[in-house]
Amino acid sequence: MMIKQSTFWPRLRSQLAQRALWLAILGLLLTSLAGLTWWLELFSHFLPIYLLLAMAGLLLASSLRERIFGFVLVTVVGAVYGWALYTPSPTGAYHPSTAIAFNLLIANTQYRNVEQWLNAQGADVILLTEATTEWQSQLSTLRQTLPHGCAAWEDNPFGIALLLKQAPRHCEVRFSPAMPQQYPHLRVELADGLVVYGIHPPPPLGAELAAARDQQLRYLAQQIAQESAPVLVLGDFNITPFSPIYRAFRSQAGLAELGFKLAPSWSPIIGWPLLPLDRALARGISARLTIGPALGSDHRPIMVQIPAL
Repeated sequence: MMIKQSTFWPRLRSQLAQRALWLAILGLLLTSLAGLTWWLELFSHFLPIYLLLAMAGLLLASSLRERIFGFVLVTVVGAVYGWALYTPSPTGAYHPSTAIAFNLLIANTQYRNVEQWLNAQGADVILLTEATTEWQSQLSTLRQTLPHGCAAWEDNPFGIALLLKQAPRHCEVRFSPAMPQQYPHLRVELADGLVVYGIHPPPPLGAELAAARDQQLRYLAQQIAQESAPVLVLGDFNITPFSPIYRAFRSQAGLAELGFKLAPSWSPIIGWPLLPLDRALARGISARLTIGPALGSDHRPIMVQIPAL
């Protein structure tokens, strides 16, 4: 009996180590095929989990062979992880301001909490996605504080609104030419010349929506690349920095990440952020990014603070 007890835990530990390492390998292989089709691209968003599995496998490894295997795997996954995240930090000074992006969630009924928090931040620019006509009426006080901007308030997940404290030079609702009247995005030129894009591509819930998301990101990259003024891009991107689609968008648009690139903002379990879907990117300005509190949505707000000159 003592012999069985003495071998049970080492065997279990070895089995767990091997399973963790093989799951990490499987995830890494599927990630490497992300460019082939939309459903394979979904695996790329969970690269941090594959790194954690590889690290767990290394820690649980009992034999020298398992340890060497685990060390090599952690090194490889870590290198892929670091490469996926690398982007130069944006530089440039601009007028101080604060911008917030928040996916309200259609089913969210914490109207008062949301409005109180948004009002308390004193933001100059607020981007709202899943902006329905119900949210439009519930945020009446906030819209008095930020009376300018443009919006497409819609009773579907793709309503979008930009609320501004000061009158802009120009603000408009735009669509990709390939998808007229679908998936609107916003472009505003602020009074100080800063150009802000508010975007919310569709989620990749099937081949058709994934193709629509990718098409919109390609179109936006072309448009943003042509901007000569400093640019800030905000929104619920429905994609993570680990995706090759996202990295292509960022590169073609000439943008750099703001803040900690892994900061999670979305989860299917409200209150437990898992994936960094809400993004802020810029060119020509430097800024700080923070994640806000849980406010009844499956997303948390992100806040961009542009420091004083």
